[in-house]
Amino acid sequence: MNKHKLKLAIPTLVALLVSHLPQVIPTAAAANTTQFQQAFVRLDRMKTSEWTGFVVCATPDTDTFNGTPQNGNEASVTIVIPQMLNPTDFVLDTTAPITSHWITDSTNIPATIPDWTDPTSPAGLTVTPWPGASTATPVVQSVSNVVPKTITFNSGALTVGNHYCFHVQGSSANHTLQNGTDATTGYKMSGGTIFTSNNLVPASGVAVNQTNYSLALYGDDTITVTAVVPPSFQFILGANVDTFPTNLDPTPAGSGGVVNSTSGVQVNVITNAKGGWIGWIKSQYMGLHSATANYTMPSDCLSVPGVCTPTPTGTVNGTPSALTAGTEGYVIAATIPTLPTNGDSPGGCTINIDPEYDGSTAGSGGTPSTTFQPFVACTGPAPATADDDKVVLKELATIRGGTPAGTDYTDTLTVVGAGNF
Repeated sequence: MNKHKLKLAIPTLVALLVSHLPQVIPTAAAANTTQFQQAFVRLDRMKTSEWTGFVVCATPDTDTFNGTPQNGNEASVTIVIPQMLNPTDFVLDTTAPITSHWITDSTNIPATIPDWTDPTSPAGLTVTPWPGASTATPVVQSVSNVVPKTITFNSGALTVGNHYCFHVQGSSANHTLQNGTDATTGYKMSGGTIFTSNNLVPASGVAVNQTNYSLALYGDDTITVTAVVPPSFQFILGANVDTFPTNLDPTPAGSGGVVNSTSGVQVNVITNAKGGWIGWIKSQYMGLHSATANYTMPSDCLSVPGVCTPTPTGTVNGTPSALTAGTEGYVIAATIPTLPTNGDSPGGCTINIDPEYDGSTAGSGGTPSTTFQPFVACTGPAPATADDDKVVLKELATIRGGTPAGTDYTDTLTVVGAGNF
């Protein structure tokens, strides 16, 4: 009785073992096929359930069948997609015509692959587009969504030792391969194979090279990188004192008189404000004031040569005023430095001097005011930042013969700015 039970059990055991073996593509002479020297499949996306394209790379090795070398006779390359053992498998889109969306290219393949014989080699191994399988013309021969799931592409003749790659396009818009859903146990796969054949129908030909492979999936294959660039605004005055280097001269222009100018103070601005920056200026006295002479020399006297009221009004009208030697006046001029130091730094915002304080014409400038007046703005399409903008502020003055004497003429200018964030 025990012998009969044993006889019945042996066939049952064999059947169970066979049913759990990985399924193999029925390719002629596949059992003795030489492996590629190296081969891999790289998914464009490893996220579960994502539609994806992929790259196939392989290096042929010498193969002989029945004494006949097979290398150089390749007509097709087949990718057998691994079977996920749980719970949801990969899906191949088999919608006809398959050539309309199973599209290959050579523009998305790596330029080099690591040298597996010398991993320290910085150059790596040069990749050649896979002949026959890396063009934009239809090269897919067949797609099967029945396990074992396969895609077969055209292949040209391959040279032993060369490193070949091709890319299969795929996305949510262009369906090709859809990843399975089990990220936790997704590594449990079987049956992934890359092989070449000397026939467009692999089952009717001889396999040339064949290598098994596997894939991995993740719940999310992306890394989100975050950073903060804090707002920054630097508005720096190059000096806090700006003195007329010589005594003011009442000599009229026709007699050799000149418009007197301070050396100037440079304003440097660095900001990452996307809307640029603005500078304002105000004057304590709206002119040069002498306490000992009890007199303020304003810009308002420009319209009345030789005569000036000691109470300036500081009229700001959006137009620079031109000083004339021998006629009393005091203005503020803003200019952008030129070479060798360009005040408007490349890129970002563009500096524009306010018309009132435009000092580009010699001897001209704007009326000082006891309220903040914009003297410059740097603007432009966002991001209108500034890497190192420069503006020079100078004070210009002329006096008449009757301007009261004094060694204490002064004005205090308050210069402020803001970044437009």
